[in-house]
Amino acid sequence: ISSAPPAPVAPVEGELARRRAEAVQAIKAAESSKDSEVLNRDTFVLTWPRPLWSYFDSSAGEWKPLPEGGPLLEEGLAGGLETVALPFHHTLCAASLPQMRLVHPAQGVVALRRSLASESQLNTVVWSVLSQGGTFWEDFPEMLAWLLEQKFASGSPMVDLLVPSGSSFTVDFANMAQVTGDGHYRHVARRLMRAVWERLLPLA
Repeated sequence: ISSAPPAPVAPVEGELARRRAEAVQAIKAAESSKDSEVLNRDTFVLTWPRPLWSYFDSSAGEWKPLPEGGPLLEEGLAGGLETVALPFHHTLCAASLPQMRLVHPAQGVVALRRSLASESQLNTVVWSVLSQGGTFWEDFPEMLAWLLEQKFASGSPMVDLLVPSGSSFTVDFANMAQVTGDGHYRHVARRLMRAVWERLLPLA
């Protein structure tokens, strides 16, 4: 005489809670192990984020991505230029980098803004390096900034960074400098980014 197998018994609420707790602990342990594995490395690969250039649309009352001309503005900023000619709404316009604005023959003065992905993280420590021309601070990517902060907090004297192109450099915490293999250096800064509220002033 065959008998049907017993029906599975649904776990009680306490058992489900225990399983959920074990799963959460397993995830935390995996993340902790991954973080430790990363922090124990001596060399880190640097991937730089692409800056986002925006313009203020006065009719919409909001910032919008610049449709074209961003690379030209970036090259001008890196080269220390004050004025850059760029296309804006099918018209060649003159953009002032010190004043962060351009002049359009029909729309008048248009405000410009440059931002990075890391700027969305407020009240966090930000690591930056001075541009080659010494004109502005360039923020390290968020993940790399986190690694630098962990190494800095642990007392490590320096960290080696590898660029995908094949070059490498070292961040020297004692001298707060980024040093290449041939001895060239750029200043490095560590600062706390706080939430800032801005208002757009009318331009004359």
